[in-house]
Amino acid sequence: MQYEFRALGLWTGPQTPVSQRRRSQFKASYDVTLDLLFREAELLGAKHLVLQVDLKPRDIRVDGLPRADARYGAHPGVVVSFDSQHGPLRYATDAFDDWRSNLRAVALSLEALRAVDRYGVSKRGEQYRGWTALAAATPGQGPFTTRAEAETWMRKCAAESGIINWRDLDNLYKMLAVAMHPDMPSGNRDLWDRLAAAAALLGVRKNGATVA
Repeated sequence: MQYEFRALGLWTGPQTPVSQRRRSQFKASYDVTLDLLFREAELLGAKHLVLQVDLKPRDIRVDGLPRADARYGAHPGVVVSFDSQHGPLRYATDAFDDWRSNLRAVALSLEALRAVDRYGVSKRGEQYRGWTALAAATPGQGPFTTRAEAETWMRKCAAESGIINWRDLDNLYKMLAVAMHPDMPSGNRDLWDRLAAAAALLGVRKNGATVA
């Protein structure tokens, strides 16, 4: 199984309050967790995994693995993404207080979802559809169906990234664009595309021109 690490960037998964994050309850080693994750992903037809954790791009080697001296950030969230026989899937959690425990939680969740097939009720993989990754957004289209939904997403991203001094949606868009640009350390192409979709739906102005 091929896999690579990427920087986490802005957290867009389910948000667990710090006070409610649990200490690890798992005794399995990191290697055992990876073996379980790879096995479950392979059974779904995956050939390549992307693991996002709170690392800076400089902490990730050219081959996609963390450097031996990598410095992990404070956020314990993990995002696991891969293409499967059911389409692109994305699993994210920050329920535990360290990223290795959250990675094991994802692996165990995949194992539990596969067990649903044991009784022949979900032969078409219905249990995976709630984790189908959103398709990359294009201006005027994408993951948002209403203006309120797009604005709520932008406000949530701002709060999670510590952006608090924005004046209006035009200004917020520009600040988020800087943080999400793929060339930035905190950037992410998926988030960048979603931001473009939100901006187009809201009609925000970029450099004096309305995004269209």
